[in-house]
Amino acid sequence: MKARSILIAISTLISLSPAVVQADTSAADISSSIKLFMDDYRSELQQRYPNASRISHQINALDSRLSMADCAQALAVERHDNNTVGRVNLKVSCSQPGRWSLYVPIEIQLFHPVVVAAGPINKDTQFSPQHLDLREVDLGGIRGSYYFRKSDVVGMEASRALKPGVVISSSYLQASLMVERGDAVVLSAESGSLTVKAPAIALSDGRQGQQIQVQNRQSKRVIDARVTGPGAVQASL
Repeated sequence: MKARSILIAISTLISLSPAVVQADTSAADISSSIKLFMDDYRSELQQRYPNASRISHQINALDSRLSMADCAQALAVERHDNNTVGRVNLKVSCSQPGRWSLYVPIEIQLFHPVVVAAGPINKDTQFSPQHLDLREVDLGGIRGSYYFRKSDVVGMEASRALKPGVVISSSYLQASLMVERGDAVVLSAESGSLTVKAPAIALSDGRQGQQIQVQNRQSKRVIDARVTGPGAVQASL
């Protein structure tokens, strides 16, 4: 009777052993899955930013004591927001046998040359190549826009005073002044295939694409017109 009881106990332990040895998904498992995701994503970023010198990532707020249910398949990892670099939220999920997911914030650093001010820049200064320099920075740490080529900035004007080394953003740029108040301008008006041109006087300063008032020199009529180039404005018939 005693031997039979021992055999039953052993059989019970053997039948329960799969559940006993089944391991949960640990924080280390999740970190490993994120690393595999980043290996592929780093290649994608390198293609998008071929001049990047270094790409790295750091996982934030992942408790080492974290334990999720065991996953029979490889963990799925995907970006959960539109951020490319900087703070990026990743969704880590398991579909079998128990469905679960969690969100892990990571910091992605991508160092790339961007256009910066080579020296102090006064407001309304028109940028030339000498005003600009290229400096390697972490794109994830830049707020706002930036430029990779000096040629994208040359010809524009500074909308404010800038300190040396400042990353050039679109908010710091304005189109060059094309027309000044009192300038003689050519007023063009189009309607279908018909184009009428007349001499006019600019009543205010104007930049490319800006709308200003001009006075037709012949009719003396004041109308709104859009600056299309140096000494040129256009109105609608």
